[in-house]
Amino acid sequence: MIEQKPVEQQTEPKEPKKINTVLIIAFLVLIAVLIGVWYWFWTQSNKLEIVQKSNQVSTPEKVEVVSPKEDSVSSINSELEAIETTDLDKEFQEIDNDLNSL
Repeated sequence: MIEQKPVEQQTEPKEPKKINTVLIIAFLVLIAVLIGVWYWFWTQSNKLEIVQKSNQVSTPEKVEVVSPKEDSVSSINSELEAIETTDLDKEFQEIDNDLNSL
C-alpha cells in the first residue's frame, strides 16, 4: 500500500483582513463625502433664502413720530423736586426695631 502523508493545512494569507480594512476605510470616506455634499447644499440653500429675502424690500407703512420730552436742566430739576422723599432715618429705625424684636 501507498503511504499517505498527512495533508498540511495551508493557512490562507491574511488578505481578507486587508480587504475588510480597505472596505471600512472606503465606507468612512464615502460617509465623509456625503456629509460634505449635504453641508454644501445646506449652505447654498441658506444663501438663496437670504438673497430672496433681501429682494423683498418692504416699505414701512406709517411711522409714528414721537416727540421727545423736554430734557432741559430746569425740567429735570422740577421732576426731581416733585419726588416725595421720606425721612430715611425713621425708616431705618423701624427696620432696626423689627430686627431687634426677632
